[in-house]
Amino acid sequence: MYLDGELVNCFLTPHPEDYALLHEYHYAEYLVHYGYLRYARPALALDGARVTDLESLGREFARAREACAAEEQARLEVLEGRDLDAKTLYRTEMFHLQRFVTRSREGENFAGEVIVRNDGDVEYLKLYRPSRAENRRLHLLDTLAAHQWDLERAAHALGQSGKEQMARSLEEADLGYLLNPGLYRPSSR
Repeated sequence: MYLDGELVNCFLTPHPEDYALLHEYHYAEYLVHYGYLRYARPALALDGARVTDLESLGREFARAREACAAEEQARLEVLEGRDLDAKTLYRTEMFHLQRFVTRSREGENFAGEVIVRNDGDVEYLKLYRPSRAENRRLHLLDTLAAHQWDLERAAHALGQSGKEQMARSLEEADLGYLLNPGLYRPSSR
């Protein structure tokens, strides 16, 4: 699912009927809400000037499908080459269930779960993109953890001037409750 051109959710199922149920039960509210917000362009944009007969229609249709596929591929580039922290939660003789999160990067992170057959076929995939505020908190917490919760070192890793600025960033991200009150006193806003 894309909102305003950005990948926010992905759900794969083994059969088209399972996928159809998603729209009925899971995404109906989103589809109605975002359907009112903007005009949706047609999935395939055919150039009528290029069509003169059945053969040219076939070529134009193939060109339009390739353009759509290229656009989809470009949208999915946010996932390419991303390191994952994954954990297998359950195994059977035929399947295993994993939960995963992309390694923290400011701006775009994803989390989800996948059921995979032993032959590598995906039977189920649920992926979502946390909000910008959640991503900001995730990035701050991951940076702190990578620097053994040392505010000064984490601040420098983020290009900040010092622990005061790092503490301010935590406070602004609604993570101020993690700070020792004697260490940082937020200025009145």
